Amino acid sequence: MMRKILKLETGSVALLALSIAALLAVQVVSFRNGERIDDLFQRQIKSRNLVLALERCLSLIKDAETGQRGYLLTGDEGYLQPYYAALKSLDETMRFLQGELEKDSKSARKFDEIQTYLGEKLQEARETIQLRRDSTFEAAVRLVMSDKGKITMDNLRLVFSELIADEQNKMSFCVSETQRSNNHSKTLTLIGGAFALATLVAAFALAFAKNQRLRDAQLSLQRANERLEAQNESLQKAKLVQDEVFDFAAHDVKNIIQTILLAAQTLKAKVPNNDVVSRYGSAIEREAKRITDLINELLLSAQTESLTPLKLEKSEVDVGTYVKLVCDLLSMQAERKKQTISVEVEGACKTLADKNSLKIIVENLVSNAIKYSPEGKSIRVNVWKDMKNVYVKVSDEGLGFSDEEKDKLFKRFQKLSARPTGNEISTGLGLSITKHLVELHGGRVWAESAGRNQGAMFVVELPLSQARETLQSVANDDDRNAQ
Repeated sequence: MMRKILKLETGSVALLALSIAALLAVQVVSFRNGERIDDLFQRQIKSRNLVLALERCLSLIKDAETGQRGYLLTGDEGYLQPYYAALKSLDETMRFLQGELEKDSKSARKFDEIQTYLGEKLQEARETIQLRRDSTFEAAVRLVMSDKGKITMDNLRLVFSELIADEQNKMSFCVSETQRSNNHSKTLTLIGGAFALATLVAAFALAFAKNQRLRDAQLSLQRANERLEAQNESLQKAKLVQDEVFDFAAHDVKNIIQTILLAAQTLKAKVPNNDVVSRYGSAIEREAKRITDLINELLLSAQTESLTPLKLEKSEVDVGTYVKLVCDLLSMQAERKKQTISVEVEGACKTLADKNSLKIIVENLVSNAIKYSPEGKSIRVNVWKDMKNVYVKVSDEGLGFSDEEKDKLFKRFQKLSARPTGNEISTGLGLSITKHLVELHGGRVWAESAGRNQGAMFVVELPLSQARETLQSVANDDDRNAQ
């Protein structure tokens, strides 16, 4: 009898030891996967920052060129203010890019090309400005008309596009690797948990002969289940964070890729007999389509997840400036459908906002207007303010929506009766992301439509910046004191 009891006890201890070992193994592997996910997330952030810096650098070059051309045409030194401001910011941005891109040999070579072309572009700008100052307007014009600056600018755009595409490929790779790590952790947890549970049940059965052993086995099982639940919850949270970041990034990158694709197609069409342009344009077009397809597939696989608030980096911005910028970027997309975009801004409408989030908000509303409007229609964008808020209104002559569909507009993955008029892709994420970002800024967004096929109007309301409100308060106090 004692021998049987000893065997039962020995078997129970052995099975319990296997269960604990399985749980420990799951925890160790999950911890390492967590570290890998965090590393992938940091790499995504780094690539995202690089893309933003590259876009800013290209924008600054364009600003410098705009100031140069304005001065050449007018001879007014005031037009050179954007030129000098862009040169100052370019220096800082280029130092940041050099520090980040020199770590990769391929990117470093492309950065060297940027430095070379940028030097040529700025030299050309300095020469034309000096010629204009020397009252040799005709000489300055001849230098500009030589197309030297245009060719250099085209080369800069090409290299920037290649670098941006490289970083976006890296972000896509990190997203897929994160998903794979999450799936691996989930599978391991399920297998390890099932094995641990099976060994605990066996230990429970072996120890059933003695009440004390039974209570010990039940307690061990309870503790093991609690650890498994905690582990599963931790894995689910990690997966949710990654999927939430992907939802925002994928939707934002999709719009950027669409702009790159349209630019490549336009470039090929306007320079049909240039082999270099054709080759690089086709490469850009091919890669843009591939990335777009990948993003669409990933968006479909993430349709059951939800969004979480992002960390915003707010500063005082002029909403009208960003609205004009977005409308300029989307003008090619509208032109393909023979649509027109008009923008009206009433004064300086400033608010405290995260610049990238504000760009996404306006971009989603205007691109939706383009998608759901037939060819030849007009899209109107108005920006104004009152004593408390800044308003952005996007009106179209498109498909509109019914009162029954109004409540669904800002919910995720809602498929309404209206469909894009030019076979564009619609994921059902744009308006929900817009609402989420607007509310993070303390604002609100709403939509109105007279009915189907009668157009739609979307309005964003954002609070005036604190600086603006303070100045208004001081002005009111001065008026009261004067009275």
